[in-house]
Amino acid sequence: FFLHQSVLGVILLLVLILLYLKFRMLLSKRFSLNYALSNAIKHKHFNPVYQPIMDNANNRFCGAEVLLRWHTNTSEILPDVFIEEAEKSGLIVPITLQLIEKSFQQCHQFLKTHSYFHLAFNLSASHFQKEEFFTQFYHLSDKYQIPAQQILIELT
Repeated sequence: FFLHQSVLGVILLLVLILLYLKFRMLLSKRFSLNYALSNAIKHKHFNPVYQPIMDNANNRFCGAEVLLRWHTNTSEILPDVFIEEAEKSGLIVPITLQLIEKSFQQCHQFLKTHSYFHLAFNLSASHFQKEEFFTQFYHLSDKYQIPAQQILIELT
């Protein structure tokens, strides 16, 4: 009887240790990614990449979808690694604002001379839950003189 109790106790102890290690790893990953995202926002490591949109009827490019990239000092971190965490934590809003501002900085002269061209940005439900997002979005549009008809919002 004592042997059975001891074996059962050891098995239970091992299961608890494994569960503890698994939760610790998950929490560590979550909080370290959250910290890394906050740090990347602070140091402006998020950058736009432009995917052209073709107007086949007029045989010209009519716009570009603005895609998000995270560049560190040594590498590029692909969006599938961090987007979900950014959305869960609410950090997607400042990341998107940083992306929009950089896009407007880089493209405002081009957009002035090509009125048919637009920039497309992906927004999630998180953006609509933060009232200040659209206030800041409109401020950036005014600051860089980007007309509303040259901005396309895509809901993800």
